[in-house]
Amino acid sequence: MTVIDEASITGDQSLVLWSDSCAGQNKNFFVLSFWQYLVGAKKVLAVDHKFPEPGHTFLDSDRDFAHVEKLVRAEENIYTVDKYQELMTKSQKKHKPIVIRMADKFVDIKALPAALGLRNSTLNTAGQKVAFRDRVRWIRVNKFGSYMYKESHSSDIEEPWKAVHLVSHKQSDDPCAQPPKPIMPDIRLISLPAYQHPIQQKKFADIQKQMEYIPESARGFYQSLSATEVTKGMVQDDDISDMEQLE
Repeated sequence: MTVIDEASITGDQSLVLWSDSCAGQNKNFFVLSFWQYLVGAKKVLAVDHKFPEPGHTFLDSDRDFAHVEKLVRAEENIYTVDKYQELMTKSQKKHKPIVIRMADKFVDIKALPAALGLRNSTLNTAGQKVAFRDRVRWIRVNKFGSYMYKESHSSDIEEPWKAVHLVSHKQSDDPCAQPPKPIMPDIRLISLPAYQHPIQQKKFADIQKQMEYIPESARGFYQSLSATEVTKGMVQDDDISDMEQLE
């Protein structure tokens, strides 16, 4: 939502996105539910989410990251997040980036499927299995309650769109009757509170040893850190794939 607000995208404009096919971050039912929300709430007219072919995953953003990395390497020492933000802002000469701190701007998209009454379907409207993770290359959401997809980036009619319904309909006695148009629930996105994750105890101890070498003006951040013991079998949230929501 922050990008849409900052870019002044309106309800009569469409959104086109490219991302890799990482299931835990981009290609999952929670992200798809967020596109459903944007279209259903008339934040955008439509969303086209495209995924590169395997082995061809270099995106324009990778070039931008390379510019940032070059500036970071030129710095002898970096002590604060403010310095990283400054370098990111300087990384592009023609189009100066806008860098936004996201600490209090994240929303809970994992609550969206239940809030919107959506349920994932592994079959399209023709009864074919949707190979979402392995073969889908293009997702289009232009109305609430369903999405269309292609297994290529072809925009011609050689590969027709296939549709998937995400809202259950009550069976009608008339087999020719059209299912009712899904109604978008009146919901609000739930903002996630800003949270500082504790770091591992050993890393915390190493930082304390280095504190005398950190400029006093930058020590406030490091003094605010907290530590936690890592127990056997502990996993990070990013390590848990959301693919069970799709297949």
